Amino acid sequence: MVRNGDADKPIWAAEVGWNALPQEFPSMPVYGRVSEELQAQYAVRAYERAQEEWPWMGVMCYWFFKRADDREKDQPFYYFRLVEPDFTPHPVYWALKELATSQPVVGLGYKQEDHWALTYGGRWETQFDESASRGTYRVGFPEDTLSFTFRGTDLSLIMVKDERSGILEAVVDGQRRGYDLSSPLTRYQVEVPIVEGLADGQHQVEITVVSDQVAIDGLIVRRTPIYLLRRSLGLLTFAALLAILGYLLWPRPREI
Repeated sequence: MVRNGDADKPIWAAEVGWNALPQEFPSMPVYGRVSEELQAQYAVRAYERAQEEWPWMGVMCYWFFKRADDREKDQPFYYFRLVEPDFTPHPVYWALKELATSQPVVGLGYKQEDHWALTYGGRWETQFDESASRGTYRVGFPEDTLSFTFRGTDLSLIMVKDERSGILEAVVDGQRRGYDLSSPLTRYQVEVPIVEGLADGQHQVEITVVSDQVAIDGLIVRRTPIYLLRRSLGLLTFAALLAILGYLLWPRPREI
């Protein structure tokens, strides 16, 4: 897909899961076999890994929640289930519930302004516009806020800029910075870098509209090892200076 120009096309995994087929099951484990404990661990890690490493993964559908009754218990696929037909839960259900109710984190890639991990405060309004990404963006007014946690090294906001745009303030891990978004022309899907070169990990963000209005069409989280590159360049520069200093101070034989 990358070679053919489809690198930005999201992939949907329609059936995700591991089969907790009982050891005493008489048929071959055609879908593999894991314990119920491993089923729970693997399911959680699959969703975590998608957030951490797979920005192209658009949707992951766990297969499956439950069957209508237990008439298919003699079929290997029955043991992908989260709960029994009477809603008795298995460990994988509790594990995914804990994951789903934990602190949401924005993973790598391009995210829309209505992403589930974003928390808006104030009177943000949704605007419908065919020129925006997927046809909508959100407009905030003074003192409106947007907060979230992201995992990566770089963060950019995708904005709509025009003559009504004002000033936005971003606080990332306690560091505050302002951005003047005013523009004499209307411009869509403008990338505004917020932070770059952070340590790879989770970072807290709070966006505040300071003046006029701010239009957010999405955001991009990237993982680029700029901080490692800077460290390497610093070490190389230091080594080069030592080499030059050594060359200049190295004693040379006197000419007679």
